[in-house]
Amino acid sequence: KVKIVLKNQKRKHKFNIDIIDDNTISVNSPGGKGWKLTKVKAVDPSFRNYDQNGFGNIQMVDDTAVIMGFIEDYDPDLYIGSGDVLLYHALNGHKAEFAKTTFNIDPVGKFEVGFRAFNPQMVLLVIDGSTMTQVLISPGDTTIVAFNKLLKKVTEDSRWWDSVSDWQINHYMGSNAMLTEEITLLDGKYQKFINPNPAIVIDNIEEMPQLEYLAWRKEFHRQEKLKIDSLLIRHQCSKKAQEYYHKYLENRLLGDLYCYQINRRRFQNLGPEYTDRIEEADDLSLAGIVSTSYMSYINYLSMYHSTNPLGLASEGVKKYLLNYLLSIAETDGDQQLIKKLIEKPAPKAEDFDYKTHATNALDYDSFINRRANEINADYQKTIGQYWHLVPDSIKRRRFLLEFDPIMLKYQHSIFAQLYAADQFLTQLSFISAGNEARVWILQNIPDPIIKKVMLERIDQKIVEENRYNTYAENTFFISQIKPSGEPISFFDRIIKQFKGKVIYVDFWADWCSPCREGFKSSKKLQQIYSGKDVVFLYFGYSCKNENWDKAIKQEQISGYHYWLDKQQTSLMREKFNITGIPHYLLIDKNGKVLNDKAPHPADRAEIMEKINELLK
Repeated sequence: KVKIVLKNQKRKHKFNIDIIDDNTISVNSPGGKGWKLTKVKAVDPSFRNYDQNGFGNIQMVDDTAVIMGFIEDYDPDLYIGSGDVLLYHALNGHKAEFAKTTFNIDPVGKFEVGFRAFNPQMVLLVIDGSTMTQVLISPGDTTIVAFNKLLKKVTEDSRWWDSVSDWQINHYMGSNAMLTEEITLLDGKYQKFINPNPAIVIDNIEEMPQLEYLAWRKEFHRQEKLKIDSLLIRHQCSKKAQEYYHKYLENRLLGDLYCYQINRRRFQNLGPEYTDRIEEADDLSLAGIVSTSYMSYINYLSMYHSTNPLGLASEGVKKYLLNYLLSIAETDGDQQLIKKLIEKPAPKAEDFDYKTHATNALDYDSFINRRANEINADYQKTIGQYWHLVPDSIKRRRFLLEFDPIMLKYQHSIFAQLYAADQFLTQLSFISAGNEARVWILQNIPDPIIKKVMLERIDQKIVEENRYNTYAENTFFISQIKPSGEPISFFDRIIKQFKGKVIYVDFWADWCSPCREGFKSSKKLQQIYSGKDVVFLYFGYSCKNENWDKAIKQEQISGYHYWLDKQQTSLMREKFNITGIPHYLLIDKNGKVLNDKAPHPADRAEIMEKINELLK
């Protein structure tokens, strides 16, 4: 039995606490209400419709959110001792350096991390080498997260995740605690029962013609919504949970429909019969940005508007670039062609009418691509010929022009502003900062928080370009190998340099956030195998050489590095069936690839088991 007294200048409360067993306590206030508290959660809980208020409208703020946490039965020798909060938001773009806040875990398992937030939203809380889970945060608020002993079990051997869920491990306190509990429970059920095979959406993009996919994906969404609604009713969830999942599924639907343009096999232009049947949201509610699924929708929507001949931004950007090229064209023939392209009328939906323009038995997808290629052929050829002569100032103005028709269509709404912010920050990764962007933001972004953050990002870009100058100790570069004999022989020549050693290969790119997140676990493996016959070999995959080199300095990742050129990237993709990165290989001491889909370095028990076997 334990007695606790809580008091301040005005009030005093006494509590009697009885420890019932290892998992349960009884808390009683003399003459008042009693509670039985347990850390073992119900298998099939009811939330009793505890909150029937929705999220309401978006109001952007700029404040610090805090997560405090504790890991039960913490073992410093097991855990890496650090973690991250990943806050993906349009105002952070898709760059981990803006989205990520790193923290340390003290020797008894406690941690605290503060980070910048702009609205209530889900963030990813990462305990390095252990778990990654969602937490709902609010600017200016503190959320407490506790992990029970089960976390140690899954950290020792990640295969236990097959039978253990976040719902069983995670415990929350704070103003958003109950809603986080709801979403944690429902996410587990969604992944297990409603959509156990998320790859089906991408697989069907590759296998189905666009009009067939459109019908299938909308029906898939209808069924998902029915199943989610049945779970919401069954568990008597709050109105906020209902709004969250409805907007989450809606944004995923829109993102997937526009994602059809691109996959692992090809680029596919979308025809008007497809896009006319997409029911877009005119604006975002707060529920729409609590989940980060809206970012995928914005990303693929922007791709459509900037690349499709019927996209809102496509024609204006073309005309702007052509007028500049007219001033630098090197021959009379080029000038005449550019003038002709400038005077060419903008494409219309009628230009993609199958009955009018199909001259043979083309299927609809092939017809749309053929028509788009016919419309764009001379433009693409001219741009390709002169692109290297286009200065950064013109490129900056070009991508800013892409935002103007979007701002006009959506009447400078929060959706339009976040669209512009997201794409602006993405493009800022690839070109230098300039005054054109600053002027555009001041003239076109009315929300004061969005405006302030976009201007800050320009200043941060200028600082970033001069920040990293040195590599980590024990960083080695393998000289570029020129083609000779069989094209694939370059890989064999690299591997032969490490005969007698086990090689752990990592294919990665500077633009790949999951790749760069994996480096922390990779560094831990390097420490474990320091002085042993294990080589860590990193291949820069499908990325620019200068960006790859800069990322190696930024991440301070030691080991052996080789940059793959375009041909070598293609050869590696075919040889090892690389469908996404990061991608890992495990090679034995004789240079034989034993596992062309090796475990992730975060799956420490599994990868160490395999490496140790090869070291025998």
